[in-house]
Amino acid sequence: MKKYLLLALCLCIFTSILLTGCGKESSLDEEALAAKAEAYSEALVKGDYGFVTADFDENLAAELNEDKLAEGWQQLTAAVGDYQGHYSTNTEKLTDGSLSVEVISSFDLAAVSVTYTFDASGKLSGIWSSYTDISEDISGNYQEISLSIGEYELPGLLTLPEGAEAPPVILLVAGSGPNDMDETIAGINKPFADLAHGLAQHGIATLRYDKRYCAHPEAASADKLSIQSEVLDDVKTALEMLAADDRIDNQRIYVLGHSLGGMLAPCIASENSQVKGIVIMAGTLRELAEVMVDQTAEAIDQQADGLSPEELDAAIQQLEQLQKDAEAIMALTGDGGNTYQGIPASYWYSLSQAGGNHYLDKLTCPMLILQGDADFQIYPDRDYTLWQEKLAGRDNVTCKLYPGLNHLFMTSSGVRSIADYYNPGHVAQEVIDDIASWIKAN
Repeated sequence: MKKYLLLALCLCIFTSILLTGCGKESSLDEEALAAKAEAYSEALVKGDYGFVTADFDENLAAELNEDKLAEGWQQLTAAVGDYQGHYSTNTEKLTDGSLSVEVISSFDLAAVSVTYTFDASGKLSGIWSSYTDISEDISGNYQEISLSIGEYELPGLLTLPEGAEAPPVILLVAGSGPNDMDETIAGINKPFADLAHGLAQHGIATLRYDKRYCAHPEAASADKLSIQSEVLDDVKTALEMLAADDRIDNQRIYVLGHSLGGMLAPCIASENSQVKGIVIMAGTLRELAEVMVDQTAEAIDQQADGLSPEELDAAIQQLEQLQKDAEAIMALTGDGGNTYQGIPASYWYSLSQAGGNHYLDKLTCPMLILQGDADFQIYPDRDYTLWQEKLAGRDNVTCKLYPGLNHLFMTSSGVRSIADYYNPGHVAQEVIDDIASWIKAN
């Protein structure tokens, strides 16, 4: 739930140097050079970096030696799993007489594209690599319609499965922070886009949109900051729009909340009569401030060995202040003028009042509670089990724990830190299938 400042991941690990040709018509053998480029990619996978660098021209060799090539390749592929094989090769003649050959290789969790540039004499003059997407093109199986949500005209997408008449629809409610409609993390992972497109294959529509403070960051200071202005007011508007939309089944409107959105899902269902059921992905019944204390304590524990005595002391002092603030936040009886952790009491109080514990007893709609056991932000042994305890005995509640999935419901790299989110992945197919099956049964 707690968001961190994520730096853009630099996918380009090699610097390309493109030489200007001598202006003559290229006589390069495209087929032969494409085969050579494929051999280079196979060599990279096998760790035979010298095979690649042996063909570097003088300029590229001055920029990129065998050790640097090895370091860059290993860094890029460290988190994508096992090599699956060659996917495709694409060639393009450039205006200077050189030839560009892109070789895409498939790995467990992502695809890697390496573009090789051959100069007019056939020497390797440039090499550039990045992650790429080779997921099956399913765009013909759904259509996405742009919508504007509420007075702030928040950009949104209604994803409609092709050929489905009046399908059920799920409103996707994102986690804390100024998330875009795809809930993009680190510029790489887009869990809400995965859910929207995956659910469309099951005949289920979705609506997702940029949160208010993503589309209009200036509004965070203009508003009296509260969970209503950040989330709940726009959710209400979106649900009213869906209830009036004849393209979907207005009697089968669901809410899926992730992280903070999952925490708020019981409140949303209780206060909006259109909601037929809720899906809670990595949500909590605890106070956000309490969860933040756990997150900070774990982060300090993980990093303690690498901190100097002074840094460790400062971190402990920060944790102690957070604990004091958390106690004060949980004792709030109104939205007074104090500020805790840089956030006004009005927000903390409104968030506390919207917590699921205040609404569970009122809820009669079906609920699906999902949790990854490799989640280091919402805890399987504290948060997930609390849902199970509070909802025990209800025959319209389903709970499921997924081994090896992190907070994004993607396969974890095993690193219990924010670095895990820099690994390219997709929401596990099992999760999408389970949500679709639950929707169809309810």
